[in-house]
Amino acid sequence: MQTDMQQNNKPAEPAICNCLALRQAARHTTQLYDRHLAAEGLRTTQYSILSKLGRLGPQSINALAAMMVMDRTTTTRAVRPLARDKLVSVPALRKYS
Repeated sequence: MQTDMQQNNKPAEPAICNCLALRQAARHTTQLYDRHLAAEGLRTTQYSILSKLGRLGPQSINALAAMMVMDRTTTTRAVRPLARDKLVSVPALRKYS
């Protein structure tokens, strides 16, 4: 079995790159959701967090980050506005100046 590069001695066409197509589709989907959620003052990631917590109940930041396949810092940044707006309760969330 040979790849396109081995058969033709040139790189595969970008149009057939499934990884790129999937990433582009995800970006378009995120933009669509962000436009519709903007009226509520939410981003797609924040909505996803609220949805996950609604299904599973209270979670630590570390557990939530793992479930969301996000790093802890990104999760904390996404949760802060939700805590500020009293959509979630984060008792141990530290404030950095």
